[in-house]
Amino acid sequence: MSAAERNQRIQEVLTELGLSTQADQRIDSLSGGQRKRTSVALELLTKPSLLFLDEPTSGLDPGYEKSVMQTLRSLADDGRSVVVVTHNIAHLNMCDRLLILAPGAGWPTSAHPSKP
Repeated sequence: MSAAERNQRIQEVLTELGLSTQADQRIDSLSGGQRKRTSVALELLTKPSLLFLDEPTSGLDPGYEKSVMQTLRSLADDGRSVVVVTHNIAHLNMCDRLLILAPGAGWPTSAHPSKP
């Protein structure tokens, strides 16, 4: 990949994740939600069709949580498979499928959350 192609791909990912205006900022100056999206952006540079994310909203306030989950929902809507491990049930309605693991519950339960 040429330098021009690499720079173009970086701009595409920054735009896709709503980070274009932060492109020249240091990571330590970004908000928690922007840092989480930056982490996802690094993974997206190689155009993966499958993303595994462990607790992508941990430590975020509710507004940033929702923003990160909406970003992940958009990635799934664009044809990527996004697998999220979370303890937070607030945004499960954004998921296409759920697999619930609970101590003492026996076998895992699979579900399709109803969409609003």
